[in-house]
Amino acid sequence: MQREIVGVCRFSFLGRGDWKIFNNLPPESEEEVIQSLREKLFDEERLEHRFGTFETLTLPGLNAQSDRDFLFIALTSDELPEKYLDRLLKLSARYQFLEVVRMPVMRSPHAVGEAYKKFGLELDSIIQFRLDDDDTVSCHYISRLREACSTMVCDPAHRPFAVTFPNALIYGPVVSPDGATETKLMRRFVPHTGAGQAICHNKRNILQWAHNRVDRQLVSFSDPSVWVLQSYFAENDTGALTPFRIKQQKIEEIPQKQQERIIQENFPFLVAT
Repeated sequence: MQREIVGVCRFSFLGRGDWKIFNNLPPESEEEVIQSLREKLFDEERLEHRFGTFETLTLPGLNAQSDRDFLFIALTSDELPEKYLDRLLKLSARYQFLEVVRMPVMRSPHAVGEAYKKFGLELDSIIQFRLDDDDTVSCHYISRLREACSTMVCDPAHRPFAVTFPNALIYGPVVSPDGATETKLMRRFVPHTGAGQAICHNKRNILQWAHNRVDRQLVSFSDPSVWVLQSYFAENDTGALTPFRIKQQKIEEIPQKQQERIIQENFPFLVAT
């Protein structure tokens, strides 16, 4: 039996998750932080930026997949302003793989579980992956993920495992100490990046794992043959690029010819645009 591949994305989702604002946050402070987040989450300028990356990076990358047999769930808040909900639903109508699920305030892992129930998905019969609304994956991602799971002999009850794609293109404006910016495309090797990370597990969903700690608890398959793309902006949780951060995270420049080859082989939709 071929397992269904299911991706999860949080698009202006209101609830506790693995974002920096919730790191080490005591439960008694959660309501106050949620209220603060509510005010920022639905800001029009922020939403326009999120739609910009979702519509030009995330969805085109998924739409370019050589293996189109997958489901992608966008979790959003039931407080999302109506005009933006309409915009999201129009995207769902345009892309056959995309389903939008509105949720009240709750923790991210619980929201994923509720969404799976909505579509009749069982953890022991699916392969799960995560992707942010400002990142994307190679056009061969789904195909390679399916091959990786076949190689690992997917048995979530007795041998749960994770699959990661460590070669990441890093895209965004680099902010210099004097405040000047220059948009760059660079590369970084990230053993357990959250972009496109997948798991096969019969008891826990993809957001019940801290992506950078999965390798401590699960057997992992790392596939460097295809790339993921991560955007770095001041407006997202990843944050803006600075010379210090580039050095600290070992982000490297890419020779122009190699850059062109990586894009052509993995992100052809970027060439088309």
